[in-house]
Amino acid sequence: NFPYKKYKNKKIIGSCSRIVLGKGYIEMANVIKKILLKDSNYIWLIAGDGSDIQTIKNHIKSLGIEENVQFLGALSFEELRGFYSSIDIFMLLSNYDEVFPLVYIEAQMCGAVAIGRNKGGVVEVIDTKTGLLANSDKEVVDFVLNAKKSEKLDIIEFAQRFDIKNNFNKWREVVES
Repeated sequence: NFPYKKYKNKKIIGSCSRIVLGKGYIEMANVIKKILLKDSNYIWLIAGDGSDIQTIKNHIKSLGIEENVQFLGALSFEELRGFYSSIDIFMLLSNYDEVFPLVYIEAQMCGAVAIGRNKGGVVEVIDTKTGLLANSDKEVVDFVLNAKKSEKLDIIEFAQRFDIKNNFNKWREVVES
């Protein structure tokens, strides 16, 4: 039970990772600012902790968007499920070449639309029918502001392709045949 029902009238964008500059938090704050200039009905929830949290908080304050951003700290596995289930959009614009970024899959397994950079392993784990592989911050802003409501079941169905049990059974069938 994620305790953020107070945001039920808001569109919720969520991010979850180590809070370090390389994960794209400065860029995401700039994106959120542009979104809020066009539609103030968004809230950005950030789950995680890390060495650059104060730098990022200071940047958010300098943008004047701190009323629309909430840092949640590190969440337990159970709390993460509630977090992912409560958000509309999962956004992580990491500057790293992520190899196999599980957070996008976790968010989609709970029905959240996913947005990530069009690079590295991210291209393998985001459903482009419902989410976005972004080449620019402008693409992210446009996608968020113009996003149609996606069916959670469609998003979850895509993410289930990465389920370890399903993949194990497929491999066993191949080996046994």
